[in-house]
Amino acid sequence: IQELRKSSFYCLLTSNIGACLIEMDRFKDARTFFKISIATMPPDKDYPEPYIGLKVLSKCEESQV
Repeated sequence: IQELRKSSFYCLLTSNIGACLIEMDRFKDARTFFKISIATMPPDKDYPEPYIGLKVLSKCEESQV
């Protein structure tokens, strides 16, 4: 599992899980997965999706209020 967390695949996977959780209205969990994705992003990768996911999440949370 440690090797998986070091791979760019893990970053993609956790971001995709975050996106799925938004669809399920599980916003707190989605935020956690986007943050994991950002934290595990390899330094040589420029992967904007978890940042985009956080912006989408914020808009979803605003519309819930």
